[in-house]
Amino acid sequence: MPTTLYRIVVPAALLLALAPPAALAQECGWSQMNLPTPPARHSAPLVYDSARDVIVMFGGLNTDAKGRGDPFGDTWEYDGNEWRQVATTGPSPRIGHAMVYDPVRGVTLLFGGSGLDGYRNDTWQWDGAAWRLVAATGPRPRGRHAMAFDSDRGVAILFGGAPRGGDETWEWNGVEWTQRLVAGPSERTRLALAYDIARRKTVLFGGRNPDGSALGDTWEWNGEQWTLVAETGATPRSRAVMVYDPIRGVCRLFGGTAGPYRRDTWEWNGAAWQLVADGGPPARVYAGMAQHLRLNQTILFGGWSGSAPLEDMWAWDCAGGVALAVDATCPTGGPIEIAWHGATPNGQVALIYAARPGSFIIPPQYSCAGTPLGLSSSRIQVVFQGSAGENGSRTLNADAGPGACGGYLQLLDVATCGTSNVVQVQ
Repeated sequence: MPTTLYRIVVPAALLLALAPPAALAQECGWSQMNLPTPPARHSAPLVYDSARDVIVMFGGLNTDAKGRGDPFGDTWEYDGNEWRQVATTGPSPRIGHAMVYDPVRGVTLLFGGSGLDGYRNDTWQWDGAAWRLVAATGPRPRGRHAMAFDSDRGVAILFGGAPRGGDETWEWNGVEWTQRLVAGPSERTRLALAYDIARRKTVLFGGRNPDGSALGDTWEWNGEQWTLVAETGATPRSRAVMVYDPIRGVCRLFGGTAGPYRRDTWEWNGAAWQLVADGGPPARVYAGMAQHLRLNQTILFGGWSGSAPLEDMWAWDCAGGVALAVDATCPTGGPIEIAWHGATPNGQVALIYAARPGSFIIPPQYSCAGTPLGLSSSRIQVVFQGSAGENGSRTLNADAGPGACGGYLQLLDVATCGTSNVVQVQ
């Protein structure tokens, strides 16, 4: 009998693992993506909009070797295949701003930065169609600060910046900014910030002291207090970029400078930093970087080489592990072929469906607890549990209802708690 997709509603919490987790054997690295990109620029942050499955970029600067040039005020989106310019109006042209995606409200949030009119403290939201000014007050005007989104508490976290407020912690709840009057990291700019979904901590690394020296400390914010968790590991630097990878459960850091420009890649697992690559993209600062959940790739674009803005694009990929492919009949639904390879031979697997990509964590009361999926909690359900196949490869012939089209699938290898890539049913 064929599997019926999107007609069986089984809570994802019912996943049962037959063996304890084992380490995934994966080779990871950078590869350059050869496709048309936006004009060269630096200081243009990237964020991943999981509801619309696109990476969003705004602003940045294209300068010559003497620093001459005007900031951009355009908005671009990358859908996994191509870049498109989607707006030329909204926030004023600027650099040094920070952006995060707010999955609670389904918008990209932008704060501050600097442009031809000086430092700004305006807050904007992008919903995929238009920018909207949502606050003109809050933190003092600043640039070169950093933001992350705490998806458990539903707030954006802001820290640092110049020319003032470099040791301040602020939170945005969708309506207003609130300063958290707590002790924590020293005053700094050009820092890196990301939210670790599995451990429910905002991770801060490095930055630049007011005297110009680079910092190499690592802090974590749990919503109540900052804790210094490491003073060694990744070498001190400012102007680096960092994202959280929910599949591997690490914060990934690239580039920056403490004198010489860097091209190394580091990962923070909550206990220690590990150098995972010392090559790939050429050395740079002020790049844009985001984690594309469906593609399971870290996407890096642009930056400053030391003499010119950049327009190259790179992807951090992991080979090995479980690979999933789907051949569907959409939008009407009907026959669908689902194939995978790389799972544990004769082991158990679970095929999981959700309406959107995201970051769902398997609950603590179940085996494989804490395993992050690249799926959201929206309509999440197990649509198949069974054998992975004699060689860890198998093809399922299924029936997909029309409601399955546009959704996303991911395979969990319950013998190792490893996960596949996320595939859209289309």
